[in-house]
Amino acid sequence: MDFRELQYILTVAKTKNITKASELLRISQPSLSQFVHKVERDLGCELFYRGYRSLILTPAGEEYVHTARLILLQREELEQKLNDLSKMERGKLVVGITSQRGGHMLPKVISEFKKNYPGIELKISEKLTSDDLEKMALEGECDVFISNLPLAHEEITYRVLTDDILYLVLPPTYRLPYKISQFTFERVLELLHSLRDEDFILPPPIMKLGRLVASLFDILGDKPKVMFETHNIDTAQYMVLNGIGVTFTLRSVSLEQQVKKRPLYIPIDDSRFRTSLVAGFSNRDYVSKIATCFVDDMCRILQANLKSKS
Repeated sequence: MDFRELQYILTVAKTKNITKASELLRISQPSLSQFVHKVERDLGCELFYRGYRSLILTPAGEEYVHTARLILLQREELEQKLNDLSKMERGKLVVGITSQRGGHMLPKVISEFKKNYPGIELKISEKLTSDDLEKMALEGECDVFISNLPLAHEEITYRVLTDDILYLVLPPTYRLPYKISQFTFERVLELLHSLRDEDFILPPPIMKLGRLVASLFDILGDKPKVMFETHNIDTAQYMVLNGIGVTFTLRSVSLEQQVKKRPLYIPIDDSRFRTSLVAGFSNRDYVSKIATCFVDDMCRILQANLKSKS
């Protein structure tokens, strides 16, 4: 048995398809199929049931996959520990982040990190939702991920990067009844009620932001007139900036520093709509010093950015 064998079998188990697995592994389909058959012959048992369209793990295959994951995680942990002892001169760091957040948070952090740790291979893995990021961490596919609270799994631990707050986003030409600093939560609800005939561009409920917005309208006792839903919060904000509809965002992904002409950002000043932006880790795994340094850099840069917004 070697590590290549473990990775090949895990990839076949994940894709449930030899063709898809061979594409990911960049080997020919016949070679991978022969490899799987050889492993099964050597072990003396079948790892997969061969269906018409997919491969399903047998009980022996499930045990193999479970143990293989543990072995590969231990190998990676050993490499991380050895790299920590060698003063972080080499190694690899995988960071998970959602697609709508990357452009706001990563450029400055990556630039500084690569300058300070040129020998570290940095890989960014982008997912659609925070739930996807948690799953990726638990399966050992990333070292750290960036998300807002709450987190779904108890096996995830986290470090708070900064406080975050929900914003109502309006076109810059909208005439507000009060100064932004004068908006209490009750006045925000009054404003939302007055916007009931406006087009809203909202995140879908699969996103944490979408669920946060839905809870706000539950309190209001009203439903917004949704023009369309988008996972891309920047798309929604740019549409509002150009006078098309109304949306919501979190302070950490607002356009306040990206554009000269800005939408109007009304903070939702209520504890139910404040959250924390965190760096999440699987508590099953060893957290390397390089991951800690990356989070330190991100925390410092985020705090500086938010100070400049206030």
